[in-house]
Amino acid sequence: MWMLCVWWVLLGTLGAGSAQLSFQNVPFLEINYCNGPQIVLPCVVTNLKENNSLSMFVSWQFQGNPFFIYDGVSDNITKNNSFHTAKFLNRSMLPYGIASLVISTNETLLGNYTCEVTEVNREGKTRFELRASSACLNNSSESGKKNIWKMKLHKRLVHSF
Repeated sequence: MWMLCVWWVLLGTLGAGSAQLSFQNVPFLEINYCNGPQIVLPCVVTNLKENNSLSMFVSWQFQGNPFFIYDGVSDNITKNNSFHTAKFLNRSMLPYGIASLVISTNETLLGNYTCEVTEVNREGKTRFELRASSACLNNSSESGKKNIWKMKLHKRLVHSF
């Protein structure tokens, strides 16, 4: 019986998954001309405990290669030259789990993005694929506005029934 108690304590010490940070899941993101000059790369941690950017480390990667690193201890951001427009969506919201980036659509590349966050001794990561969409590929801003209006109208019609 005491062996069972020891096993239970050891599992509790390991946290049995509690040392993992959880994220809002976004499996993929689509980019098109409707996005405008910037796009938001989402990264939202849902279970931070410290709520202090000094205890955080954030690493954004494209295809496994780091392009944006934030070190909370030094309050320093390091960027790859290929992604020089990348910045936090709202840096003041970082302690609350919002590590999303805003980046110029001209710098975005199609492929896999990873956001990795460490808070003290807890860590986690989320991945998503950035894909091209055919929804608004017309260069005309007027036709883009019409397509957005049609999509909004369609959503309203679908949700009203």
